Amino acid sequence: MSKLNTKIDADDVTLSSILDGQKFTIGDFQREYRWERRHIEQLMEDVTSAFLNDYSPEHEREAVEEYN
Repeated sequence: MSKLNTKIDADDVTLSSILDGQKFTIGDFQREYRWERRHIEQLMEDVTSAFLNDYSPEHEREAVEEYN
């Protein structure tokens, strides 16, 4: 029986560093919406959930880039 490598390394990063240099669009219906902390937290939960619905450890980077 082979032993699986279960070590995960992580580094702290800021949201600013993740978004730096990226372009995003906000739909017209959202532009006048006033965001509060709870809305941002819900957005991040939704984005994470959507990613994890598609994620598979076997996927290569190119496949991950095409996730919804």
